[in-house]
Amino acid sequence: MDKYNEWLARVKRVVKPALRLFCFSYAGGSASFCSGWEKYLPQEVEIVSIQLPGREERFREPFITDMGALIEALRAPMRRYLDVPFALFGHSMGASVCYEVARDLQRRGVDEPRVLFAAGRQAPQFAEKEPLHRLPDREFIHAFIEQHASQSLRTLFADPEVRELFVPQLRADMELIENYRFDAAKPGKLSCPIVALDCVGGRGCIDERELAAWREHTAGEFRVYRFPGDHFFLDSAAPQLLAVVAAQLAPFVRR
Repeated sequence: MDKYNEWLARVKRVVKPALRLFCFSYAGGSASFCSGWEKYLPQEVEIVSIQLPGREERFREPFITDMGALIEALRAPMRRYLDVPFALFGHSMGASVCYEVARDLQRRGVDEPRVLFAAGRQAPQFAEKEPLHRLPDREFIHAFIEQHASQSLRTLFADPEVRELFVPQLRADMELIENYRFDAAKPGKLSCPIVALDCVGGRGCIDERELAAWREHTAGEFRVYRFPGDHFFLDSAAPQLLAVVAAQLAPFVRR
């Protein structure tokens, strides 16, 4: 990956992109979460992943634990890279972040995304059911693993050195998303299509009603796709997931 700036990591560089896909990671993740996606998406699509403070090469920077502060901080880094059509993809925490980015762009009269992909996340009006970020480390780790049932997380937390580095990052992200509240008083639906993506049959899948409620946030088209797996289906079902993403982006990259 190379950098536009400290916030934006280019997973795939395209000299003259027809569309730019901005990707927002789940809690505890980093910009590398979507590495490898380029082989599944149209060659005209440039993939740019958001790198939040406190992780990878930004590990010395303080975490941002407030949604409003994060959206404000993202404005300037993203501004000059909205010069071509763009789409937003977010998984879990990242889905809420990219939705609020889209709302912020709309309120400021900036162009909206061509598509917003909300993966692994209930619609914004539904708050977190089980706040975790205030728990002591042992209970926090156990609760998070139980909630998501991910073997990769079990392996990660088994390493004491990795655990020492990773838990503060994950806790900060959980604080951000658990304290986030959708502000229904802010006017307007998005006009772009919203595509809700989630797992089926595994741990951490979103309730059907809470996933379908994303429909309330757009005046445009709305679609739902489900994939086999658990909350981290974007890894286990990557080919199927990205085939859907590619199909939704295809109308905007045809020359």
